[in-house]
Amino acid sequence: MSKEEKVLFRSEGTLFELEDPETLSYEPLGDKNTFEIILVKKAPLDYRLVILESEEEAMSQPLRPNSFLRYSLENQSVHWTALVEDTVEGFAFQMFAPEGMTTAQEKVEVFKTLFNQVTYSLYTNTDVVDTSDEWYQYMKDTASQQLPKDTAEEPVYALTPESNGVAKTGRGNVCFADAIQFNLALVLRPGEKENLSIQAHRYNESGFVEDEEGLVVLEVEKARKGFTGALLDPAERNLLLFGGGSSLQHVDLERKAVVQEYEAPEERDILYTTYSYHSSEMNPTLLTCLSKNCAFSIDTRMDPTRCAIYEAGKSARDYALSSLKGTFTCHATSDKGHLAIGDNNGAIRLYSGPPGSRKPDGKYFPKTAKTLLDLKTPVRFLDLTKDGKYLVATCDHFLCHSHNRLLTRR
Repeated sequence: MSKEEKVLFRSEGTLFELEDPETLSYEPLGDKNTFEIILVKKAPLDYRLVILESEEEAMSQPLRPNSFLRYSLENQSVHWTALVEDTVEGFAFQMFAPEGMTTAQEKVEVFKTLFNQVTYSLYTNTDVVDTSDEWYQYMKDTASQQLPKDTAEEPVYALTPESNGVAKTGRGNVCFADAIQFNLALVLRPGEKENLSIQAHRYNESGFVEDEEGLVVLEVEKARKGFTGALLDPAERNLLLFGGGSSLQHVDLERKAVVQEYEAPEERDILYTTYSYHSSEMNPTLLTCLSKNCAFSIDTRMDPTRCAIYEAGKSARDYALSSLKGTFTCHATSDKGHLAIGDNNGAIRLYSGPPGSRKPDGKYFPKTAKTLLDLKTPVRFLDLTKDGKYLVATCDHFLCHSHNRLLTRR
């Protein structure tokens, strides 16, 4: 073994080959407990699953970003596929643990955890330096799946097109808003010249209404073309457009016009906007906006040219995260005002509120934050549950669901 090689996992056990994929029946290859399974790091970003029989190498399989593992705690086994002579074959390895040592089930848990870390490392092109790193505790079965027990009745869910409403919208869509009170699905896209085109698709309990009354198209003049999203007000008669500029555009849907613009401090581009207390239920006039390296609050009851809320004598520049290598990409809030922000490096930070903005008690939120997760790949979208205890983050190729332990401890 070279100096760069490192054994991450090793266990005795029995190797099986999949004989019948339909019944999932396996046949042992060789005698019981005469094999070893090894997870080895040959070099940075070079990981192998190796099987030894009587100290001789029987199989060596390089792991890839799309490698996948199934495991059974009931049978103390791990299951995978490998390419053998141009044919995909299924294999299983049943762990063996001598008495008084780590149990076979615990070995399966350790192996699948390391397997998840390794495949995630290959996927994000970031080497696993320390397998005991604290942030791995948030990682669930990203590249593995537990097999159901033989007697378990597992629910199966499927999307069937014939039982789901579908409405054709055409190309060029930017964002969507659901006007629940009016049973309308609003689809927004740039219109001709400086117009905003809004398709209002009517729906009922049976799906989308397909007759002539089912679709209404609104053309709003002088709307910003580079908008990236919209926020619908509680009455569902007004929209706030954001993105593509340093202001929020207030669109009156009944008048089909932009009636006001709320300016960001220091002409900062507004990337995303949400309600400061999770939804419009608590305070529909207080909004939390996100720019490339800071978050700030806007109160739409104030002067539209000076509606950002900051401590006296302070500005957005004082609360910006100047050390950020990259940009913020998304944010979400809880009903207590907690603010989670994701960035294009994969970090998700938790603030007690928008830095520098006023607290309900009249004081101001600090600039300090705690890192919740470091996913090592850009975070595209973020959401918190109303109580802030759970977080969902969307990345390019996976969805991350995490328990917000920082709020739970409090």
